[in-house]
Amino acid sequence: MGELIEIFASEIFIEKGLKIKKFSTEVISYLIDLDYFRNIFQLKKFVEWIIVMLNNIDNDEINLSDVIGLGTNLVDKKNIFFEDSMNMSIKSAREDFEKKYLLFNLEKFKYNVTKMAKEIGMERTAIYRKLKSLNIKTELEK
Repeated sequence: MGELIEIFASEIFIEKGLKIKKFSTEVISYLIDLDYFRNIFQLKKFVEWIIVMLNNIDNDEINLSDVIGLGTNLVDKKNIFFEDSMNMSIKSAREDFEKKYLLFNLEKFKYNVTKMAKEIGMERTAIYRKLKSLNIKTELEK
């Protein structure tokens, strides 16, 4: 399974045009021991998520502390969002979520709306309309 993780990682780095980084042996062991994935597709998606989220680290190797940090940050951000949303009307909470979701994905795809549209399953023109309605400026408009 370790070799499969490395193959997935190599494919994803090349496919996304990112600088290739090596997964440390600790990360590979951690992923093998997780016993979370029901199929290979889920494993590949998780490896892709790690790569995209840690694309901006300076190291040539992705370490276990980086991967664990992702989970910690995700839980912290999730709880903050949840608490903030509980004090809003449903309309405001939905708008707040949409804004945070779109901003997160714009940054993730470096403001490439075409790539973002493909990955999140939304038409490009619909994304532009939603961005405009939420007063979110794209990189070109800044």
